[in-house]
Amino acid sequence: MKPINLVILIIAAAELFVEYADNPQIRYVVKPLPILLLFYSLRDKPTKMEKFTAYGLSFSVVGDVLLSMKGHNYFLAGTGFFLVAHIFYVVAFQFPNTSAINQKT
Repeated sequence: MKPINLVILIIAAAELFVEYADNPQIRYVVKPLPILLLFYSLRDKPTKMEKFTAYGLSFSVVGDVLLSMKGHNYFLAGTGFFLVAHIFYVVAFQFPNTSAINQKT
């Protein structure tokens, strides 16, 4: 088994455990893990598209944690972070993904 597959399996098991245990403190740690895993995959010589995607993922992690918290202000802040994240995603798709093109050749 590849190491990345093992990490994905562990994260999936942790997500299931958190939902079963209904422990909010653990949820704050486990919930952003899939996004952080995506962020990690963009680490080697990122293109402009990958950089803006990474910026969007960063804002998504913060938004995800804020939406997990209780309270109207957390909800508004989390929604704002997701808005900024989606703006970064829109900008990211304005650039061609040259790394994917280079991998096919």
